[in-house]
Amino acid sequence: MKIYDVIIVGAGAAGLLLGRELSRRGIDFKILEEDKFVGNPLCTGLVSIVGARNLGIIYDEAIENEIYGFEIYCGSESFKVKANEKRGIVFNRVILDKILYDEISENVFTKTKVIGLKKRDKIVFVLTNKGTFSSRIVVGCDGINSIVAKSFGLDINRECIEIAKMYTKELEFERDIAHIFVSKKYSKDFFGWVLYRGNRYEVAIGSKENSEKSLYEFTKDLGVKPHKIYKAKIPIGYVRNYCFDNGFLLGNSAGHVKRSTGGGIIYSGYAARIACEAIVKALSEENYSKKFFDKNYKSAFERKYILELNTHKFFREIFEKASDEDFEKILKKAKELKLNDFISNFSDIDKPYK
Repeated sequence: MKIYDVIIVGAGAAGLLLGRELSRRGIDFKILEEDKFVGNPLCTGLVSIVGARNLGIIYDEAIENEIYGFEIYCGSESFKVKANEKRGIVFNRVILDKILYDEISENVFTKTKVIGLKKRDKIVFVLTNKGTFSSRIVVGCDGINSIVAKSFGLDINRECIEIAKMYTKELEFERDIAHIFVSKKYSKDFFGWVLYRGNRYEVAIGSKENSEKSLYEFTKDLGVKPHKIYKAKIPIGYVRNYCFDNGFLLGNSAGHVKRSTGGGIIYSGYAARIACEAIVKALSEENYSKKFFDKNYKSAFERKYILELNTHKFFREIFEKASDEDFEKILKKAKELKLNDFISNFSDIDKPYK
């Protein structure tokens, strides 16, 4: 049986970005994906222009809109920030993932569902519906219900938000900014948004429970009626331990997301770069221990980004405690202090601590 250097479980953004890094370093790897095609159409795909440039993922054919700022609404108050230069881009995730896939397609096995994993003699055996694969290192990029995590006894229970969304052409909002609605009237757990993409608006909201009900409340005030509702869960909690002997988790399964927004593409990409370096070193030294990956992957990632992730957590805690009256006062004060230009010039949605 062939023994691969690395097997990645899951061909979402995290798995594909790691695969791209490994391919460029000449590592022998395979990605196992249970679906027939790669791509996650339920992801909003809004990322910062800075993060997209850093990761080298600005592909014109995958961009549905360019974002210059945002407007936040609560009750009778609103606060708008708009820059002269674009601050974000909205990806069509199906197209973005397809582009990433095309670069490494020979290393991706689709319609390959992982059933379980076993470790024997320092080799991981990955059991699938298409037979068994073996590898020195396995990486779980398989989301919030990671079978890799379960197989290695990792506790990845954390807070998750269910997103309910729909698409409509029946709205008239400024198209080159994101519109954010914060009100406990709609959801006490998360915010709602209106975002123009392609030739229609995406209308969505998050909630821990019954997101569909939250969407109905939200769209009622917008004056549109929900139809063909899509739902998906996103993690907004960080996983404390995500390394093990012969591997680790990456992306949503590891909690590499911004807890304030649930966005995970950029941090998954940053983690993938660090993970690639750790893998190259592990193969060179033939050291695949949990201790090695804790030091060279997890700790290396946290040294660089934990302050930023904790700041997103801080924002999340403020959001949970604040009332609508609090939000209205904040937006009013922001306008009084004329913070528009300050935020426009200095804010970084990926690095709020900075």
